Amino acid sequence: MANDLLSIGPIINDLRTRTISDFEEKNAPLISSTIAEMGRMYALRTYCLLKGFNFTSGNIIELLSLLLKSEDIIVSAFQMAKQRAAIETVALLRIALESATTALHIAKDTKAMAAYLGGRYKSTNSISFSRKHISVVPELWTALSRTAVHVHPITFGPERHFSSADEIMRLIRVNYDVRPGTPHQDSFLLHTVSLVSLVAYRVFEIIFCTPASFRGCCGLAMPSIGCFITGKATDDLIQDYFGRITELARSV
Repeated sequence: MANDLLSIGPIINDLRTRTISDFEEKNAPLISSTIAEMGRMYALRTYCLLKGFNFTSGNIIELLSLLLKSEDIIVSAFQMAKQRAAIETVALLRIALESATTALHIAKDTKAMAAYLGGRYKSTNSISFSRKHISVVPELWTALSRTAVHVHPITFGPERHFSSADEIMRLIRVNYDVRPGTPHQDSFLLHTVSLVSLVAYRVFEIIFCTPASFRGCCGLAMPSIGCFITGKATDDLIQDYFGRITELARSV
């Protein structure tokens, strides 16, 4: 037992494996819905490729590369969420969000594209630019940055509790077993993964598609591909998830 306590091996391997199992057991339905949201852009991109859409012409390949990086980072954030690694999850989602909004900015602004290709572009400029297309982006990006990117005592310091004498007690937890999690925290992480996934998907829609309707249903149209039904508008889904995580953030 003493040798186990002196080795980091069990923490690196066993602890995280058990935490993932516990997380998956307690959050199975929500995990399924999160994976569904993460799969939207993959499904649409694959559909476009099968229909012969050319993603390599001009600077379109630059936009696709940014969105693919965003998608890949979101998958990594999802894996961190299952380990209840909250700081790592949120930090990765902030990078994924900025990668997607950069694609949106340089797609719509020729000067931004020139700066990007010339190595002079500041990706944080994409956040305020994106507001006109996806209103929640600045507030979401700021929240992610404050939570996990900028070091401060609330997230990175010890837990603070008030004793019966109104004295502040500071507590550091070192976990040698499954990382504890609350339903609120687990839900918050998964909903935030879904939200950033939807923002990236919405960027894809804005860049490559135009709104359309078919028999009264929401849809999108793409050159040489035609119209297809999407169901509930992505903007509405983004607002739904943003509302959920705002409520959950008060309980985490």
